[in-house]
Amino acid sequence: MLVSPRHVGQGTGRRVAEAALAGGGPVAVEIHAPPAGVAFASRLGFRPAGSSTRYVGRPVAAARPDAGASLRPVSGTDFPALVAIDEVAFGALRRPLIEALFPIAVRACLAVAGGRTVGYGLAWAEGDQLAVGPIVAEEEATAAAMTAWLAGAGDREVRIDVPDERTGTASAALAAGLARRGRITRLLLGAGPAGRRERLHALAAPWAG
Repeated sequence: MLVSPRHVGQGTGRRVAEAALAGGGPVAVEIHAPPAGVAFASRLGFRPAGSSTRYVGRPVAAARPDAGASLRPVSGTDFPALVAIDEVAFGALRRPLIEALFPIAVRACLAVAGGRTVGYGLAWAEGDQLAVGPIVAEEEATAAAMTAWLAGAGDREVRIDVPDERTGTASAALAAGLARRGRITRLLLGAGPAGRRERLHALAAPWAG
C-alpha cells in the first residue's frame, strides 16, 4: 500500500485497502508492515501475529554451519518439489511468486536429505542489494547453512528478513557480518492461515511474505 505524500491524511489509503479487502471475500489476509504501517493496519482490523527483523550488510567469508543435508544449486527439474514444500510451509500456493523471482535469482539453493527435498532458498536482485529469501527448510540447521550459501562473500550488500523465532537463521546472518536494521510486524485479518510456519526461515520480502 503506497500513497502519494500529497494525499497522506485524506483517507485515500484506507479506502483503497477496504476496497481490496472487500474484493477478496471472506478469506484470511496476512500483511507484513513496517512500524509506520502497524497502526494503519490495526484500524482495518488486523491483529499482530509475530514480527521479523531485517539484517543488512556486506557479508564476510565465514564457516558454513553444518546443514544436516546436502546443498546444491536448484535445477529446472527441482521446481515441482520446491513449490510443494513452500506450500506446506506457507499454507498457500505461491507458485506465481516463485516463478517471478526465479528469472532474477542470483543464487538458488536446494537442500536434499535421504533423497528427499527438505529445503530451498533464493537470493535475488533487488536494486543494488541481494535479497535473500524465501528460505524454507524442515530443520533450522539446514536454513542456517543455506543462509550462508545464499549470502555469498561480499560481492554486494545483502538484506534478509528473518522471523524472530528463527534464531538459527538470525545467528547465521550475524555470523556473515550483517547487522540488524529495522523490524517488520506480521498482522492477520480473519482466521490464521494454515501451514507449517516454523519451516519459513526468511521472507521473500515484506510485500510477499
